[in-house]
Amino acid sequence: MLSLSAAVSLNLLLKELFKAPRPWLMHVETAPYLAEGGYALPCLHTMIAAALLGTFALTSNKKTVRFVCVFGILLTGTVRVLVKLQSVTDVISGAAAGLLIAFLLSKFAGQKKLYSLVSLLICAVSGLAAAVLFQDGWGSGLCLTVGFLRLLDKPFQKAEPNRTTFGKIYGTLFAGGIYIGLIILLPFLVEWLITPLWPGQTLIVLLITLIPCLLRLIPIF
Repeated sequence: MLSLSAAVSLNLLLKELFKAPRPWLMHVETAPYLAEGGYALPCLHTMIAAALLGTFALTSNKKTVRFVCVFGILLTGTVRVLVKLQSVTDVISGAAAGLLIAFLLSKFAGQKKLYSLVSLLICAVSGLAAAVLFQDGWGSGLCLTVGFLRLLDKPFQKAEPNRTTFGKIYGTLFAGGIYIGLIILLPFLVEWLITPLWPGQTLIVLLITLIPCLLRLIPIF
């Protein structure tokens, strides 16, 4: 989640810095069916995949896990280029930025207190910058979720050993269903209750990502 938080916020900051147009804008008639607006460089999807899967790869000792993660990063970038939503440069820059995030965060993974401090600081600063400058609360919401999960570290450690394999599968599927439901319903509820700008978006992301995690503390999940 820290990798995801940093990737989302830093991608927005980098796009505003480079202001690179989408590759199809020079010839609008060739625009792909799923054409996206905004700036192109670096590719958000590839950057998120590289940051998230790169962190898994760098913190895992299993070759299978590393292979799947590398394949996932390559597949994400390849699909973006093949459907003509991004250029090769957009994808390579996104992969490089995402892997840099993964490397920086995983470098301190063995030092628990230092890791928490440095990684949370990086994500908090980038998330706050994206929220204030560009009204985007995704990074700040994810960072708050990580902060809450760190505070609940001991309860999670106590709950996990008592879970059976079936319980883990069932819990993951159930939490996934809750996650999808929250994605659909929460934006409407929060927009109705408070401002839809970045404070509201931060709250939406916090609730969407935190609630499914909290279900893991209930024995039946």
